[in-house]
Amino acid sequence: RSFHLVALPRGQALAGPRPHTRATIEEALAWCERTGERWYLPELLRLKADFVRATGSGAAMREAENLCRQAMALAHRQGALAWELRLATNLAESCVGIGQPGQALDTLEPVLARFTEGFGTIDFRHASALASRLRLARVA
Repeated sequence: RSFHLVALPRGQALAGPRPHTRATIEEALAWCERTGERWYLPELLRLKADFVRATGSGAAMREAENLCRQAMALAHRQGALAWELRLATNLAESCVGIGQPGQALDTLEPVLARFTEGFGTIDFRHASALASRLRLARVA
């Protein structure tokens, strides 16, 4: 059920900002907490971070970063490297957005280095391209 509870707010978010999207996300989080179904929780927390970040305030940016870091730690404990990469990419993009490309690269590289397969996935290719741009910017 948690997969479907994430799909709904993801669809709502794609359709544009909706006031009930946050409520849907909170309902999904409550479901995970109530049932102990936590396998999809890192992705749900990432989605919430994206939603929070979209408000654009400084406090929202800090909350989004905290959500991503919490989700990354959970994904790491679960051994969910793909979730970790998606979260590291989100964090890196946020760091770039606030003018901290060095921190972005420091967040992304250790996760990328742990991959031994899956190099053709969209998430891996996106993260690799971002890391390459950050490395080039560091040299320039």
